[in-house]
Amino acid sequence: MVELDKFKSRYEAVKAVEQDKDKIIEDLMEEVKRLQDALYHEKDDLENQRKLVQTFKSESKMHQSETEEMKLLLDPFTYLDIQFNDSFIQDGQRGGHSAARRLIENVDRYIQNLYRNESSNVPYRIRVYANVRGLAKTYRENKTISEEGTLLSFVQGFNMEDVLCDFVDAGDGKECSDVKIRGK
Repeated sequence: MVELDKFKSRYEAVKAVEQDKDKIIEDLMEEVKRLQDALYHEKDDLENQRKLVQTFKSESKMHQSETEEMKLLLDPFTYLDIQFNDSFIQDGQRGGHSAARRLIENVDRYIQNLYRNESSNVPYRIRVYANVRGLAKTYRENKTISEEGTLLSFVQGFNMEDVLCDFVDAGDGKECSDVKIRGK
């Protein structure tokens, strides 16, 4: 009988080992499943981040392109339709000085805002093209000025204020100023 007890004892030992082996295999399979799920979620997150990075790169290129386009449009010429305050015109030469100073200040501020992250040492000139005779006539008819000389004094004051500023008489024709602006 002693033999049977040994076999039974050995059998119980083998049975315990088998149960431990099965438990280890089950635990390993659960761990593999958990890792697979985690890997799936990480891959999904990674793919979402890749898409986000691509979107940012695409938008960045688009904005960079727009910025370059804006710089090209602004360089070397910018056209602005300016209407001077009547009080500047009425003040003759002093008004010309004041208008030129105010225009320079505003252009400087505009350039600083436009190139916030860059040096704002952008060279520029201010040129005003006008049919001076026609403009003087219009100002007289609207009773803004009483004589043509007031506008001529304004133009002189504007031109004398700063080397950056030129008030140019483009001539009498209907399209003279447009031709000067287009450079044709």
